[in-house]
Amino acid sequence: MSTASPATPDPVYKVLAVDDEAICRRLLELHLRRLGYTPVMAGSVAEARQILTPEARPSFLCVLTDFRMPGESGMELLAWLQREDPTLACVLLTAPTDRQIVLDALR
Repeated sequence: MSTASPATPDPVYKVLAVDDEAICRRLLELHLRRLGYTPVMAGSVAEARQILTPEARPSFLCVLTDFRMPGESGMELLAWLQREDPTLACVLLTAPTDRQIVLDALR
């Protein structure tokens, strides 16, 4: 019987979390650290774009983004990422249970 522990994330890879609410960013940051990731936080889509330069993108495992934010939305960040680097995974986070959001994100 094997007693191997589950794989631990490689700390070299970072996860970008984008949320306009400071408390949500802090909670995401603490949770990602606890899971063994290196979190990088952004308060807006514009800030996320500044972080996700072509040179920096390979060091990110994925992007977690809030859907509803002032200015540009998480969906706009997702569309930009699809154009710039379709290999970088992006997860949209949202509280509302709106099926149309899910359908739009899958497109």
